[in-house]
Amino acid sequence: PGIEIATIAAPDLWNIRIDPDGLENVLLNLAINARDAMGGRGHLTIEADNIQVDERYARSHDGIEQGRYVMLAVSDTGCGMNEDVRRRALEPFFTTKPAGEGSGLGLSMAHGFMRQSGGTLDLYSEVGVGSTIKLYFPY
Repeated sequence: PGIEIATIAAPDLWNIRIDPDGLENVLLNLAINARDAMGGRGHLTIEADNIQVDERYARSHDGIEQGRYVMLAVSDTGCGMNEDVRRRALEPFFTTKPAGEGSGLGLSMAHGFMRQSGGTLDLYSEVGVGSTIKLYFPY
């Protein structure tokens, strides 16, 4: 009840081929991570848009190539991650949660799903501000 949820979707989203159950699982894991990072209070935004990745952006972001994508972003106003945590966040079984409160599989599973789907995942986080996970699905 302490989390405000907003959804923003482009009116003309391109169609993509994706496993709907896998995507639902990814979104659920990202929302749970966001809830935990916000301590049950904050803003969660889910955004979907058509984007064109240019050569300059592709060169500066690992795993993404120039082209057209449907981008799905999940942003929170949580505690954010420092650089050391952010660097390891996609590793299987890596977690900052106390023992018994997290498996460390949410982000690594999302990353694996994106690679299996021909897309990629980009993670941005700032301590004290929050995190944004961008999922890029090729069009």
